[in-house]
Amino acid sequence: MPFHRIIQWSCRVLYVTLLAHAPTPLAAQLAGGADLTYRGAYIWRGLTRQSSPVLQPDLYLDYRIGPGFIVAGIWTSFSTGSDRNHHADGEHNGSREIEPWLELTMPASDWIDVTVGGLSKRFVGAHEWSSPGMPRGTEEIYARLRTRALPVVVPQLAAYHDVGAVRGTYVEAGLDVRIPLWNRLQAPVGSIVLSGRLGSSYGMSPNAVMPQQSAYYARDGLTHLDLGASTLVGPVPVVLPLAEWLMHISLLIGWHNVNRIDPATRVDASGVGRRWQHYWEFGLSIGGPKCRPTRRICS
Repeated sequence: MPFHRIIQWSCRVLYVTLLAHAPTPLAAQLAGGADLTYRGAYIWRGLTRQSSPVLQPDLYLDYRIGPGFIVAGIWTSFSTGSDRNHHADGEHNGSREIEPWLELTMPASDWIDVTVGGLSKRFVGAHEWSSPGMPRGTEEIYARLRTRALPVVVPQLAAYHDVGAVRGTYVEAGLDVRIPLWNRLQAPVGSIVLSGRLGSSYGMSPNAVMPQQSAYYARDGLTHLDLGASTLVGPVPVVLPLAEWLMHISLLIGWHNVNRIDPATRVDASGVGRRWQHYWEFGLSIGGPKCRPTRRICS
């Protein structure tokens, strides 16, 4: 099904859902927020998009539907580094990425949340592509499973199917270990998060039957392993004195080491790079009374 048809049907489903919940005041179910992340490099599914620092804001609105919610947002990435990564065609790393997205999250049981959604990626400017066939834009549909059964150990599984340029599937298994932080009053103030992400791709390598089709990886199978450690402080309630608006702020400081398994993931501005690559990140999240578990900073 073409992606514009998927968007049309998604909007219809959203419209019917909003009508079904019309008796409840709209403002009571609407919430919004923003994430702002500053990273030392932009590594996306093991692939080095930018080896210089990037600024990545994310704006979103969500609508409460009983135990679940619909979220719509737009995420972007801007290169803030110097032009040390100079491309042979004369371009510099003034690249940016724009990604509108829409998703629905509902509890499948008392301990599992299910998320389904779609997104559209558009790349502008020079990027450190891992292959000449890397697309300048594409569309994806996805599904995620996230457990709530254990307070400390949080396993999750996600699958992204490219319906645009690449037409393959990326699967990522993750595990978070959250160690709570307490203040002197024995109240939680944040957590230390140890994370692991193992990615794999299927049908995203060069297609011998259709050589004109874009590709991300050199072969099918495991792509990378991302091991991270971060400190999450918040969410902390803050009241704006003039507007008397209650918002919650979270801060994130993290460090990641990426084992680049697929040969295409080891290509960056310097050529065939090291097997391991690391990057740091700082994050700020501002939202309503509750941080959504689908956001990149809040959890």
